Amino acid sequence: MDSRIDPEQKPPSLAPSQIKRRKNQFHCDDMSSQLHRVLGVDLTAIPGIRALTTHTLITEIGLDLSRFHSAAAFARLGAPRPSQQPHTTGRILYHLLTTGQPYDETVFLVEDQKQAQRHEKRLRKQAQNLGFQLLPIAL
Repeated sequence: MDSRIDPEQKPPSLAPSQIKRRKNQFHCDDMSSQLHRVLGVDLTAIPGIRALTTHTLITEIGLDLSRFHSAAAFARLGAPRPSQQPHTTGRILYHLLTTGQPYDETVFLVEDQKQAQRHEKRLRKQAQNLGFQLLPIAL
């Protein structure tokens, strides 16, 4: 398979929290580095995604994501479901695979906030159509 990154480039180093988390997990450095070379991005940087999970995903869907018209379509496929919600994980995977950008949790937190706002707006509209008004409560 062709490299999407410079073969001489080393994969990003793991944060101390990731190393501790991986001590008792199956992890093959060679598989991770080869996946990083082929994909051009380290999917194991996503919490809950391991080299074997990445390998399985790529084996099942392939490298060509053009058949998915959006991140939502990819997420509906049934992406791996680690600690995050399945749809969120699917969106993250799609974004990283299509852009080649490294995982950055802050980008996805902002997107989750926007999605929550869209969901609230949709609920308010539905309530209004039924003759109700939604009011926030103090938590």
